[in-house]
Parts: sequence; C-alpha cells; structure tokens
Amino acid sequence: MLNANRMATNIRRLAHELKRHQLIVDPSRWILYEAASNIESGPPDKWEIYIHPEQPLEFVKAESDPRLKPDIFCAIKATNQDNWPVSYLRLVLRVWSTRPEISFRSDWDSEEVKQKFDRLHSYKRVMFRCHYDNCSQNQHAPIFHLQFGGDPKNGEFCWFPHFLELPHFPSPPIDLVLACEHVVATFFPSAYRELCQNRTWISIIRESESFFMRKFYGICERHFTRVSQDQTFLEHLCSHGRTFSASLS
Repeated sequence: MLNANRMATNIRRLAHELKRHQLIVDPSRWILYEAASNIESGPPDKWEIYIHPEQPLEFVKAESDPRLKPDIFCAIKATNQDNWPVSYLRLVLRVWSTRPEISFRSDWDSEEVKQKFDRLHSYKRVMFRCHYDNCSQNQHAPIFHLQFGGDPKNGEFCWFPHFLELPHFPSPPIDLVLACEHVVATFFPSAYRELCQNRTWISIIRESESFFMRKFYGICERHFTRVSQDQTFLEHLCSHGRTFSASLS
C-alpha cells in the first residue's frame, strides 16, 4: 500500500529530480510541493492528488522538438480497498505549440482563429490531447483506458472536437509519477537516459508501478491462464470495468 506519507514524499522527490534536470518551469516545482502537502493533509489510506488545469505541471520546451511544450493535470483518488488502487482516475496530457507555422493552418483554420491569436499576441495552442481514465458507471469500456480529445479548457484552441468520447483504448492505470516518466522519455530523451541511472528516480517509478499497475497486470495474466476460453481479452477488461464501477457505487 502506497500510503499518503509515502506518496507525498515521492511527489517531492519527483519535483526535485525534474527541476534538477531543468525539465519543468519553476512554478511547477511549487505546484508539486503543494500537491504533496495536500496529500498529507488527508486520510493516510485514501489520499488525493489534484493538479488544476489552469495551473498544470508545465514542462519546458521539448528536447526532441523545441516547438512543443507538454503539460499535465490530474485528479486521482486512492482507495483503501484491497481490490483496486484508485477509486477515481483522470489524468490529462496536453502538448502545446507556440509557433505560428504549427498553430495556425492557413488552409484549414478560419480567420477568426487567427484574430484570436493576434488579440492574445500568442500562437500557443494545444496540438495533442489525451487522458487516462477509469470506467464509470453504466459505461461499457475497459476498466482503465486511454482516450483522445476531451473537454478543452479556455485558451487551448484544441484541434480535437470536445464531443467525441470514443474510442476507449485499454490501458494500465497511470498516476502523475508514471505520466511524468512517459513525458520525459518521449520529449527529453537525453535527460531520461541519465535518470534511468539514478536510483532515486528508479525507486519513485517502481513504487508507483507496483501500487498502480500490479492489480491490472494480474487481471491481464488471469485472462491468459484461465481454463475457459469463452471471452476475449477486451471483454475481460470490460467485465472488470463493470465490477470496478459497481464496487464504487
């Protein structure tokens, strides 16, 4: 069990490592420290992480493509139940452009879009948006899943229509720590290679892997080892999604 004190400690260690490698803007370090303090202020076994979309965890310009800047915001609620590590999971990853040649498509975007950029004196725009989610009540979907698009916030000018809710791609549950690992590996490969030699970084990642993913991969393994073969893997995950949502009702 990853209790509140341990999770708060890991969030602070995460902030230190990301800042030490100059991967996040300075205000984001304090956003992580505040998230850690909020975790400690709640129940030890039912902690919550909340990072507001208006004050996300903001990374610097990507090493792999300096025209892009990723950020993350999330709401995650841990549970004291043995069956499931979380009772609520929603983590959003956005990739922003600040360059006009990417943000504005003259052949596709309306003049109104350009006028908005001109008024703001900025070409900042969300070019990619996805979120990790858990199955909700009355939803036929994998227990944990990945979706693209979603409900854009003010100022995103996101390309994806907000009303598209499908499809749901099966995914393991992912927390803030694991999401940061994905961002660093994808957008900052040099720093990621260094961090993979760092024992502190590895221990942070491994603890989140164990807490958030162990149950999910146990479910996956049972599908491939069960005697009965009357169910596909996708339906296996969807049936656990129904069990998950029912257990939280």
